[in-house]
Amino acid sequence: MKNKLLVLFSVFCILILTACDSFSAKSRLTIANGDAEPHLNPISIRNDADRRIYSALFEGLVNYDSKTDKILPGLAENWEYSNDFRSVTFHIRNAEWSDGTKITAQSVVNSWKYLLKPENETPYTYMLTELIKGALPLHQSRTFFEELGIKAVNDSTLTVTFNSPTPDAVSRMRHFAFAVLPVHKILELEDNWCTPENIVTNGPFKVQSLSQDGKLTLVKNPKYWNKDSVHLSKIVFIKVKTSQKLYDDYHSGKIDWIADINQETKGFFDNDPDFTTASDSCSQYYYLNMNNPLLESEKIRKALIFAINRKELTDTVLKGNAIPAMSLVPPAFGMESKADSLYDVAKAQTLLKEAGYENGKNFPEFSLYINTTKTVNREIAEFVVNEWKKNLNIKIRIMEETDWDVFFANRRGGGFDIARGGWKSEDCDAASFLEQLVSTDGNNDGKYAGDKFDSLLRKAALMSQGSERDEILQQAETIAIQEDGAIIPLYYPVHYNLFNSTKWDGWNENTLNNHTFTGIRIKAEN
Repeated sequence: MKNKLLVLFSVFCILILTACDSFSAKSRLTIANGDAEPHLNPISIRNDADRRIYSALFEGLVNYDSKTDKILPGLAENWEYSNDFRSVTFHIRNAEWSDGTKITAQSVVNSWKYLLKPENETPYTYMLTELIKGALPLHQSRTFFEELGIKAVNDSTLTVTFNSPTPDAVSRMRHFAFAVLPVHKILELEDNWCTPENIVTNGPFKVQSLSQDGKLTLVKNPKYWNKDSVHLSKIVFIKVKTSQKLYDDYHSGKIDWIADINQETKGFFDNDPDFTTASDSCSQYYYLNMNNPLLESEKIRKALIFAINRKELTDTVLKGNAIPAMSLVPPAFGMESKADSLYDVAKAQTLLKEAGYENGKNFPEFSLYINTTKTVNREIAEFVVNEWKKNLNIKIRIMEETDWDVFFANRRGGGFDIARGGWKSEDCDAASFLEQLVSTDGNNDGKYAGDKFDSLLRKAALMSQGSERDEILQQAETIAIQEDGAIIPLYYPVHYNLFNSTKWDGWNENTLNNHTFTGIRIKAEN
């Protein structure tokens, strides 16, 4: 009898383990994450593929809802601003790293100081230096001392002081530029801290393995403070190029999500009901050099703007993989342009005539400066130059630069008449596009200076996000583009994904192409 019970118990255990293994396999999310090498160190993030890995492994003070794009608590349970919006106080929750080390307010201070070291500079370090008091001098290792505006009051209380009143500061801090890193491990292991066998994380997952072919396997982090909201047992990121075979693997169930599908290969997928298209948080345009005597004329600037058929540009050159730009801020940010169109040849010709160059007669030699790190930049430039020739009878030559650093330095230094530009928002805020046109902003490569525009942006900077602030930003954008012709809008890029929404719940397409993994789960019928 005893032996029979033992056998029954063993069978029961096997059934339980089999069921668990089956559930584990079902709750494994497999992602085709592009063909670039995966990066585990947040300092190395350069694309959306790395950003996805980061959001699975790490969590900052705040998180975000990928459906509503609202700010959610992360390591900080809650927070409150000072009355003048010059500082914010965070209350750190009881949380641990995956190795069991406690996370405190000092952990955040140590992490941000590490990120501000000159040798750790990234394309996003400016987000720290522009916001936090004393961060820029520290980053530049200046000899004079300015108190750094990051202070651990105690283990659970962190105060951050800003360079100026910043009502949207917490929203900015969801970006990986404000990552909280395991400095205790970095001090111990230095550059080896982020190898697969050593890395310590504080997000919903931790690293199980990284194979030579770029396959990264993550497993659920049992130390994560919000582990009960994590329904996936594993995430597998596969390094792979898009192809017909990848599409076949998707339909056979080997792949659950094909991310960042590029324009050249979307034809494999775009007839699939799971295929999604969304406007990106990016705007492409041309800068106008306001220090050029010719471009001091508002009429000439606006003539150049109204002479371009953007619909034809996106249809023919960009093959439908973009949205014609009616202004600077993409429509997904809730600021639809009040202009019906920026294409009006008759208006452009009238403006050029009023500026003294009827039918382009005696129009001086002019150039359009572009970087050719992507061939499409030249194709776009050729289209635009042809539009100006056809509609205004003016000839503008294209100047090319293959080296991005040289191009950027020349553009920043004002060495151009018209130059290619673009901006991608990292915090889903319309102001991030417009701030670069403020007369004193370091990113204002065209040197536009509008008193009314500056005044409205300063006013918006003191307001919390909401409809009143949006209205102020809308007014500022109308002044800059419609009235002053400060910049030449061209198009808004789009991004593509293929996600198995038949099997999974909790995945949402969004403007920033940011996705969290805590809400993704198998649908009940599966």
